[in-house]
Amino acid sequence: MSFIKAITVATDFSDEAQHTTRRTALLAAEHAAQLTLLHVLSRSSLDSLREFFGQEVSVEEDLQKAAQQALALAAADSASFSGYTPETALRIGRVVDEILAVGAGTDLLALGAYGRSPLRDALIGTNAERVLSRSETPLLVVRRAVTGPYRHVIVPMDFSDNSLQALDMALAFAPQANITIVHAYEVPYESTLQLAGMPDIQLNGYRLHAQRRAQARISELIEARPEHRDRILRVVEHGDPAPLILAQTERLEADLIVIGKRGQSTVEQFLLGSVTRHTITDALADVLVVPSARTEDVIGL
Repeated sequence: MSFIKAITVATDFSDEAQHTTRRTALLAAEHAAQLTLLHVLSRSSLDSLREFFGQEVSVEEDLQKAAQQALALAAADSASFSGYTPETALRIGRVVDEILAVGAGTDLLALGAYGRSPLRDALIGTNAERVLSRSETPLLVVRRAVTGPYRHVIVPMDFSDNSLQALDMALAFAPQANITIVHAYEVPYESTLQLAGMPDIQLNGYRLHAQRRAQARISELIEARPEHRDRILRVVEHGDPAPLILAQTERLEADLIVIGKRGQSTVEQFLLGSVTRHTITDALADVLVVPSARTEDVIGL
């Protein structure tokens, strides 16, 4: 049984937002989940317009009517694409706060990678980053046009609890997909050992040990999920995680990356973490970011 019972997708009616509404409509149909299309009118922007045009002009009322019409059109497009008719919701307030408030009551929150900014603001540095940093709900960042269910999913693995949750999330979230676990290994203090003049033959021996240890741990993860054994693949390579994730995404033509918001390192306890940040910013695939969660929220396989 799927753990996804309700999905919220925030839309700004841009062309890119259509990818997000269509993807979530397909997911809602696949998981038999309730879907809500959400649009938020910024209270501060409305106040600025009222001040500019004067109190006698019904700017807020006109914008609300236009937004309702646009939501109806987006819902109709989603229904035509997926056969699933979503609900709609219009909120007025602080954009990030309203998205988080509605998304908190659901199992999945979705946003497009880009908005209406004439500069095509990247996800990082916009309201979307604030949503991502603060959300306690899994967040799907959509950047690809939708052609069908997810077929190949990458799960970066550092063996932290959060990356294990990401693996189980991926298995349940994309039941028709192959799942590739990607692990980048290094010898502890490897750069320091190199600077200290450790011979390459000795350092390579340590690398081989780290590789075998990672392979064994991944084998244990797969064996612990026997019903999914045939669709879990693995890539274990030496190097930095972010470039490896991006390279494997391109090589495998993956359409989704499922990644934990936080990893093991101290640095990754701040904001999104460097690996997550690079993945969301640079990946060509959609990205599902999994925050720390209760076990019962992700196990239902």
